[in-house]
Amino acid sequence: MGRHLAPAMVDGRRTVDTRKVFYILTPTSDLARTQAHFEPWISQMVAKAGWKGIVGRAPTELEMIAALKDYDLVLWVSSGAVRVTLPDERR
Repeated sequence: MGRHLAPAMVDGRRTVDTRKVFYILTPTSDLARTQAHFEPWISQMVAKAGWKGIVGRAPTELEMIAALKDYDLVLWVSSGAVRVTLPDERR
C-alpha cells in the first residue's frame, strides 16, 4: 500500500484528519435545496478547519484524482454517481 494510502491510526483505530477534507457539493447544480441546506455548514468548516472543495460544478478528472489521493475524506453531496467523473480505467 502506498504511504499516502496508509490510514492514520490512534489506539488501533483509523482516524480522519478533519483538516484534510475535500467536498463536492451539488456538482450538477440541480439540487438548490440540498445546496442551501449544506452550504452554511460547509462554509463554517472551511473557516474553522480549512476544508477545500467545489460547489455547483463537477470536478475535473485531475481534481478528483488529487482529492482522492491528497485528502483523508472526500464528501460527494449529489444525487449523481461519482463514477461519471473518472474514466473506467481509473476506477
